[in-house]
Parts: sequence; structure tokens; C-alpha cells
Amino acid sequence: MSAPRTDVGTIEDLHASAVKACGLDDFGTDDDNYLEALGVLLESYQRDADLTELGSKMQRFFTRNALVARLVSEAAFKQYPQHVDVPIERPIFVTGLPRTGTTVIHRLLTADPMHQGLEMWLAEFPQPRPPRETW
Repeated sequence: MSAPRTDVGTIEDLHASAVKACGLDDFGTDDDNYLEALGVLLESYQRDADLTELGSKMQRFFTRNALVARLVSEAAFKQYPQHVDVPIERPIFVTGLPRTGTTVIHRLLTADPMHQGLEMWLAEFPQPRPPRETW
């Protein structure tokens, strides 16, 4: 016997939950059509995912956290609008198959203060990078 399907939530209540979680309330403009995409995601959870109660709670948690990340990112980019003027010259991309040394190369490159890697906290909450000495 399978567990009953449950609901992850609506855009409105997920927004309210994200606002409550971080105290910010500006999701930015919808230039990237994130509201439409979020609606499609929630619709797919309901129609296709066949989530258990635990699965619904987990997806709600993950989706809410993505909205919190958007709030934090929007606030940071508004606080530091000059970030768009910073040139990125000659980026280095480390790619490879698993277990081939890519992590070692990445760590070796980012040990040099002249190079900056993408830290997990910046990947999860995109924002202008603070000066290296502050983190």
C-alpha cells in the first residue's frame, strides 16, 4: 500500500515561508521568468512525482531554500551594484571525469591568491564576492 500523494505548496505560501526564514522580501524582477518556471516545477511535483509525505516535505524544504537563496542574492546584488563592472578575464574551468584529480587541481589553483574558485557557499547563495581577506 503506497502512501497518499501530498502537496509541496503554492508559489504564494512558499514565498511567505522563504520571507519568514530570512527576513528579506524582495525576490527581484521576473525578467528570468522564474515564477513561470516555479509554477511548472510545483505542477510537476503534483502531477508526476508521486511524492510520499516525506518526499513532499523534503521538496518543499529544497524549494523554499532555493527561494531564500534568491532573496539573499537579490539583496546582495542591490547592496553592491558595482559588481557588474568587475571584469572577469581569462577564466579557468576545471572539468573531468570522477576520480581523475579534478578536485586536487581545483584546490591547487585556488591556493594561489591570484585565483578564486567557486566556493560552495557562493554557489548556493550567488552574490558579489566579498574581499578574500574577509572570509
